[in-house]
Amino acid sequence: MVLERAETTVVVAEAALDGMPAPAEVERGWQRITFAGPLPWELVGFLADVAGRLAAARIPFTSMSGFTTDHVLVRSAQAEVALAVLRGRPAPDLRPNVTNP
Repeated sequence: MVLERAETTVVVAEAALDGMPAPAEVERGWQRITFAGPLPWELVGFLADVAGRLAAARIPFTSMSGFTTDHVLVRSAQAEVALAVLRGRPAPDLRPNVTNP
């Protein structure tokens, strides 16, 4: 039997950490993309579509769902590309730029 340590994850704006006692662990540099709801309960595959688009652009993410709103967190450095891809633009060309001499 494997026991895992208890974990509590809190997602807050980085500015909210200023002046607070240091938490055990902080991972900075994420940006939230929100899909405002309410999304209908009958909607199937919504996050699968989001995941597919971000995967095609090779953008790692994590997701959080609330009762009426869904969110994905992406690295801040990739947020603009993530937004463009989620708005329907094609994923950027990920092939290495190789030139023939």
